[in-house]
Amino acid sequence: MALDGIILQNINSMIQETLPLRINKISQIAQHEIVFECFNQTKFNLLVSTDSISNRLLITTESLTRSSEPTHFIMLLRKYCENGIIQSSQQIGLDRVIEWKITNRNDLGDVVELRLIFELMGKYANVILVNDQSKIVDAFHRIAPYENTKRIIFTGADYNYPDIQEKKNPFEESSPDLDGSLVSQFHGFSPLLAREVDYRIRHLNESFDEIMSSLKNNHSLVVSSNLEFHNLELKHLNLPTTSYPLMRGLELVYEKSVNDARIKQHVGNLVKIVKRELKRQQSKTPKLKIQLLESRNYTDYKDMGDLLLTYGDTIIKGQKEFVIHDFDNNLVTIPLNETLTGYQNAQKYFQKYRKLKTGIGYLEKQIVENQQQINYLENLLFQLNNATIQDATEIQNEMIQSGLLRIKVQPKKKKQQDKINVNHLVYQGTNFYYGKSNIENDFLTFKFANKKNWWFHIGDGSGAHVICDADELNEPLLRFGANLAAFYSKYQLSSSVKVNYTQVKHLKKIPQSNMGMVPMNEYKTIYIDPQDPTVFKLWDE
Repeated sequence: MALDGIILQNINSMIQETLPLRINKISQIAQHEIVFECFNQTKFNLLVSTDSISNRLLITTESLTRSSEPTHFIMLLRKYCENGIIQSSQQIGLDRVIEWKITNRNDLGDVVELRLIFELMGKYANVILVNDQSKIVDAFHRIAPYENTKRIIFTGADYNYPDIQEKKNPFEESSPDLDGSLVSQFHGFSPLLAREVDYRIRHLNESFDEIMSSLKNNHSLVVSSNLEFHNLELKHLNLPTTSYPLMRGLELVYEKSVNDARIKQHVGNLVKIVKRELKRQQSKTPKLKIQLLESRNYTDYKDMGDLLLTYGDTIIKGQKEFVIHDFDNNLVTIPLNETLTGYQNAQKYFQKYRKLKTGIGYLEKQIVENQQQINYLENLLFQLNNATIQDATEIQNEMIQSGLLRIKVQPKKKKQQDKINVNHLVYQGTNFYYGKSNIENDFLTFKFANKKNWWFHIGDGSGAHVICDADELNEPLLRFGANLAAFYSKYQLSSSVKVNYTQVKHLKKIPQSNMGMVPMNEYKTIYIDPQDPTVFKLWDE
């Protein structure tokens, strides 16, 4: 189910019709899938997959769930490409390589051009970001020099297109050599398309030009019942077919394999866990039934205990078995524990008799519960095989609650409080502290200050809370504290600013009130003309 160059050309022609596109967001929805959320009067989601089997590029209408842990490459794409504009989308020849030219602004605000290249070539599928100097910024799959000396895909290396073989353009030819391989003759041909073209020419008398004309800019996808597909009906397969719009058809073709991969990315391999538990429960069933069958013969142990109790005095310690006629005159061989006497062996048989008799009810209950669990797991497995990501997430929660899935509970880290800034000045040997935000003000007033410290704040409006650590105020300290409160307020450029002051012990915090709101029981007021505190001078100096 791989795309060939012809299908990719038709996909690219549809993408070109939407350009230019603004990239609003880049997300990772599975291990090998990236979605570019774009906008051009309407929203377009462009999906690219580098999976070795389902690698593809298409416009999707699906509602997609993003991965919570994007890779380093996704974070890098966000940095360079988000808010950029896709100016063009070009296919390199008819090869499975698409190149987007993206313009964006760098940190300095300058317009830069980037190239995002999608190489959709099976197990070598890749996404590569290249700068305007043809240097590789990064790639989804890196290829270091020691891995491949011919082509290096690594940060800082020069980007070169994959080697393109010398082949003909099928849209410019009219007479193929049917004795040779069409795949080796023409760009964009897959073995599947080659077989179809050969069949149509030889058996349906269609011309090569007619076939290629029907393929060019074809926005339909014809899917056979075996899920083989192309832009035209695959008549050589002789199977029922269904025609879809190109993008929708691709979504349906890859739906099952892609959905499984996405579920695994988001909630882990739940199917594997359920299968393992189902196997364990199924293996318990025959063991429980064997135990139940043995338990139902519990009366045999009572009979052997009665015989040993009756004739135990004739048994010599060390005997391995005791042969005697039972009460119905049948010859019976009773195995013995050679380290015990006859009466002790009898007690052992009575113990086993009581254990088996009591255990029958438990075993029957266990067998019923075991079968119920098997039925539950089989149903769970069915649900997972037909689940969406949202369904799988709900099933995951269900499995956690039922104990089927154990998650490692990470020890809660002690939340580190951000260090709150304390602004500090010294005047005449006395410390003054002031805040420049509600967080700093709240911290200074209610956590930092001593109840004997002095507190300053402008009378009306918002401003800094000022703390003076002196127990007693003289005029210079009073004026400096009031000046700090006035200067770091909205009245910095005003004159005769009203400043209230009091000791911290007279302040009270209102529960659930906004930060910075402080009622006072008693206070005094001073009026001051604000000055820069670094050059503060008393008027009478």
